[in-house]
Amino acid sequence: MDSILVAPNQNKTVYDHLLTLFVDEWSININYSKYYDECAPTSCTYTIIDQINVSDAFTLLISIYGGLIILLRLITPFLVNMSMKFNCCSRNSGVHLCSLLVLIIFTSLSNQTVTITESNPSLMNYTNLQAMYSSTLKCPCSNTVIRYDTFLLLSPTLHQVCSSDFVRDDFLPVLNDMVVEGSGADWTNRAFSHFKLLKELCRLANETIDAAVRHFIMRSIVISNVLNENDFNTQINVTLDQFYQSTVADFRFAVDIQRLFVQIDQPYTGKSPTGHTLYITDLIINRNMAYSVNNQPSQVSFLLTEIRNANSTLINCVCATNIHCQTSAIIYHDKRRGDKNSYIIPGIVEGCFVIDSLLYSTLQCLYSDSDCFPILFGLLLREPGGEFVERVYDIHPLTYNPTLSKYPPKTLVLEIVQKLMLEQWNPLHTYTQFYNSCAPSYCIYSKNIRTKNTMEIITTVISLIGGLTVALRLITPKLANFIYWLLTVIKKKKEKQLRQGND
Repeated sequence: MDSILVAPNQNKTVYDHLLTLFVDEWSININYSKYYDECAPTSCTYTIIDQINVSDAFTLLISIYGGLIILLRLITPFLVNMSMKFNCCSRNSGVHLCSLLVLIIFTSLSNQTVTITESNPSLMNYTNLQAMYSSTLKCPCSNTVIRYDTFLLLSPTLHQVCSSDFVRDDFLPVLNDMVVEGSGADWTNRAFSHFKLLKELCRLANETIDAAVRHFIMRSIVISNVLNENDFNTQINVTLDQFYQSTVADFRFAVDIQRLFVQIDQPYTGKSPTGHTLYITDLIINRNMAYSVNNQPSQVSFLLTEIRNANSTLINCVCATNIHCQTSAIIYHDKRRGDKNSYIIPGIVEGCFVIDSLLYSTLQCLYSDSDCFPILFGLLLREPGGEFVERVYDIHPLTYNPTLSKYPPKTLVLEIVQKLMLEQWNPLHTYTQFYNSCAPSYCIYSKNIRTKNTMEIITTVISLIGGLTVALRLITPKLANFIYWLLTVIKKKKEKQLRQGND
């Protein structure tokens, strides 16, 4: 499939082009030869109706006629002369008996490959046939197009933080009420944005997963024959892995492109994220703002977003040139009194923008077994006067269980987001439902069987002997007469030559 770019003279906005990926039409090239080469069939099976030819019919007729004659001749005198024949067997009879025995053994050991059809096979019958004739078994599906939702269920599990108290609706307003003017460096002023963005990322991840799963299970698998259970599991697992990777990649791309836009645009963030003075702002207004001087327009300047060290006023990094700027996040013990005794929060950093701060932080202080959880929320949820906010006292920390979570507490949020905040996809696919949806009306398989059973061997031997007897009876007199005539002609010719020589 090739894309054809839009013509330059089309009157479209850039937004219109984005909606169509800047593609006017898709050029599709289907190559059946390449598909057949990739399929690489090992065998083909077909059925024909073939009538018996004249020579086979004549041979069969002679065999039946001769067999009946021999059978009657054997049965009639057998009981009367059995003892006499047993006593007077000649050496030639032994030879004949051995020949007959060899013929019987040869006939009984001959095999042939036959194709057998099993109509309306159940799953148990198919399983048994698959165990015995896996190399030749084929069961065409009545339904060659089967939707995934008929046999597949996906129940994804997100990171536990997405269902925790830290993103619930009654917790976030409390954090918003904790903002204290004049304490720009205190992480308390950004805790609301931190957890609000975390909640939005959880929501976005959940919506992305739901939409992707709904779209995926409405797709169909196209098959011609029933897949055995091993091949079925292998194919479904490969398909699911591709789906997982594409879904995670799409979400990661959406987050990355948003961060790129923020870095390029450098939006005005208001107060400095790490300001140290009262009401510090990144907006500088010319003093002549209210009027013009010498017809010169007033000027408004913006300072680039900067990251300062938490314990000093030194500028460490400028966000316009380095999106990875960050410093440790701090929280003051007493916000109202301007106390500068601060606590550096383990695992939480201040970045250029809220999304950078969150992605380069960890969730380690949200876990029950961390030392910083009681300290952080003890300081965070206190009013400027030191009173604890009792309406969120029942907030429960996260619990790390390595058997249930693949993210240790010190995992960066960036890594969690890049994996769609997923713990497990929890796929459940049922082979029985797949087989019932396929609904094969028949199965065909090949197997080697003995050409004839005991009665057929006896019938064949008798027919062969009888047929040879009748054929020899018909042919022998004619052959003898021909040989006698030929010898007579030769003899007369020699006698004539002798007479001519004597003369």
